[in-house]
Amino acid sequence: MREDLSVLVESCDYAAALDVVDECAKLVSSPSLIGLRCLRATPARLRAIATTCNDVMTSDLALAAREGLHGGGGSGSDSTGGVPEAALASVEAASAASEAKTATAAAAAPPIDAASLSSADADAVEAMLPHACGLLRGDGGGARLAGALRAWGAAAASDVVDATRRAAAACCARAAAASAPSSTLTRFSVNGGADDAAIAEACRGMRAAAFDATIDAIRVALTPHFTRAAAVAASARRALRVGVGADPEARSIH
Repeated sequence: MREDLSVLVESCDYAAALDVVDECAKLVSSPSLIGLRCLRATPARLRAIATTCNDVMTSDLALAAREGLHGGGGSGSDSTGGVPEAALASVEAASAASEAKTATAAAAAPPIDAASLSSADADAVEAMLPHACGLLRGDGGGARLAGALRAWGAAAASDVVDATRRAAAACCARAAAASAPSSTLTRFSVNGGADDAAIAEACRGMRAAAFDATIDAIRVALTPHFTRAAAVAASARRALRVGVGADPEARSIH
């Protein structure tokens, strides 16, 4: 059985490895084997293996949940900060227009549509599901899954802060490029990474319409993060519905 356990761990089949750990733990705790000196260290070794498996699945779940997101290990252009071009165009139009024409210019800008990541989110659910089901195996499975989700939540919150900063910097840069030379915005530069103080100063120098367009642009940039959060919740619910030891493919996402 030790050989089986080693093979499962080396092949990254951590959920199955936990099943073997549970079987071994039951065997060494049986009345006929309690007290054998040769097995005294076995329970501690099994607990260490279980901890390693659960830690890896927790990390893998978080990685799968963040896959493909700008600011979460995915791709994205620093020049746009994950903001669609239509949203940046709205900021630029509102910054360049005169006060009398601001409303007209903003209304004439291309519509801002929330990015659709439905297929990516569905892929994320499928990628997270084996790890979620694996964490549910054995005693304390619910607590392990909850801990993994808390770890993901902390990383996701950091991603949202980073995405907000990148989107705001991109909007400020676009507004600065379109503003009059006398505007304080022209001092803003996204090169080398704009800090929070520079972004705040640039936002204070924006026209009201440009600031409104910036808020809308940030909202659009954050939409994928919020829809991914819903996908993570869906994966956790599906894992709980499937149940411990069940085939994750047995039920569809609802």
